[in-house]
Amino acid sequence: MRNYRQEMKDRLKGILKWREAILLADQCETLDKNGDYAETAKRLHWLWQRYKYYAAAGILGYYYFKGLGVRRNARRGFYFSKLAMRDHEDAISIHNVAVSYLDGDGVAQNPKRGWRLQNRAIR
Repeated sequence: MRNYRQEMKDRLKGILKWREAILLADQCETLDKNGDYAETAKRLHWLWQRYKYYAAAGILGYYYFKGLGVRRNARRGFYFSKLAMRDHEDAISIHNVAVSYLDGDGVAQNPKRGWRLQNRAIR
């Protein structure tokens, strides 16, 4: 059984870790507004790798689909969008994955699955 002191240290470490992640996400938002997509993409990758910050994965998916700050890569865009969709279930991530299935962009074309996901995004 773990003692109380160690448990509190672990909780505090987790809080500080998320505080750092949120500050970094704010920096990414500022960089994105200024049009520095390459630096934003680099920091989003770091956010994803270090913290598994799913909002960063969704934005990275969009960046890869559009080629903002990174080389356009539909497969990576699909991968990051699907990760974000699994965690957040937000309409934008679901829509991005649905469009990939409908167009066959980064994944084998599957209109049936694409329309099913599109309806889920609308709901």
